[in-house]
Amino acid sequence: MKKRIITAVITALVMMMALTSCSGPVGYWMIDEITTGDVVMTQDDAKALGFGTPGSFRLNKSGSCVVELLGDKYEGKWKEDKDGTITLEYGDGLSATATIDDDNIMTVTDDQGTVYKTSK
Repeated sequence: MKKRIITAVITALVMMMALTSCSGPVGYWMIDEITTGDVVMTQDDAKALGFGTPGSFRLNKSGSCVVELLGDKYEGKWKEDKDGTITLEYGDGLSATATIDDDNIMTVTDDQGTVYKTSK
């Protein structure tokens, strides 16, 4: 009986750790909206212009990332600072910073001021 209880507790702890590791910046983030200056492009706008989806940010546990923007694909790296700010470096000298709000929406701002609203 004790073995079953211990096994159940260990199983529950492992499951909790697995679920907790799913939150945070690691994962696949689809771009829902791109804002450049006063111009806003939604997923529907991107599809109408022939881009398909606006793109995505894939942040891997290893610290590598893949950024897809309007049909272009870039590889790079990312890190999370103590304050929760995420820094991405990708492609040939491109960079961005990102934050994740309480609703799990990641907002990415690139070095040119373009803002990407993303969701998992």
